[in-house]
Amino acid sequence: ARIDSVEFYANAKIYDMREVLNIYATQGKEAAALKVMGGSGQYLKDKIQHFADKLIEVEQNLHTQRKNATLKSSVQSEFIVLASAVIIFCLILFLFSYIQRTFDQQKETEEKIRNSNTQLELLSAENEQKNWLLSGATGLNEAMRGEQEIEELSTNVITAVCKYIKAPVGAIYLSNHNSKTLKFFGGYAYHRQKNGKNEYRYGEGLVGQAALDQHVNVLNEIPSDYLKVSSGLGSANPSTLLLMPILFKDETLAVIELGLTQKPDSSVMLFLNTTAESIGVGLN
Repeated sequence: ARIDSVEFYANAKIYDMREVLNIYATQGKEAAALKVMGGSGQYLKDKIQHFADKLIEVEQNLHTQRKNATLKSSVQSEFIVLASAVIIFCLILFLFSYIQRTFDQQKETEEKIRNSNTQLELLSAENEQKNWLLSGATGLNEAMRGEQEIEELSTNVITAVCKYIKAPVGAIYLSNHNSKTLKFFGGYAYHRQKNGKNEYRYGEGLVGQAALDQHVNVLNEIPSDYLKVSSGLGSANPSTLLLMPILFKDETLAVIELGLTQKPDSSVMLFLNTTAESIGVGLN
């Protein structure tokens, strides 16, 4: 509307100026001056100036509004960017925490599984050992079952023990409490060396000393002429010698002598210690 007003007064001002020019051309300078002084030219000029000032003011107001809107939009954009950054950072922290917690839980689960597997392996090994010991004890009891002569019983005992622990050679010496001697009564793949003794006194030799000490003795250095493992293809010296006294009511009933190809492990020692009492009962 203000632009239309400016246009209206501008056209009126142009028309007024044309009239002044016509008067100047037809009536002379003085008539034109009178027209200018008494006409509406100044009024039209003031109107044009007024509306121009209003237009400038309106444009300045619009410019200020656009500037404020732009500033507000910029602030909002910065806030949105900052809020988005905070949200993304929180999401990253949450994901990191979740991944770390999941990883820790997985490690804990794996550790529990490993512990369970270890316990199962130990339990399996323990059960396997118990079964092995039970099977050996059962076989030994079978060998001692029934009425047997002492020589037969001795041979059956040493044979059962050697076969079960895979000892290539063994011998059993029975005790005579009156004479304090030990006499050979049975062997497994046993070959007495030339001039080898068949009887020992308590404390004499390794066999007699085992009867006197009443505890198991394991030797890893054996004289080459002491004991041999013989077969059709030849003979060899065992690498380990084990002497185990058989006790009954704290008295030595016998001594078992075993030649082994390697040092006995804990299972073999447990089997021998466990069955020693049963052998003592059977021999007694």
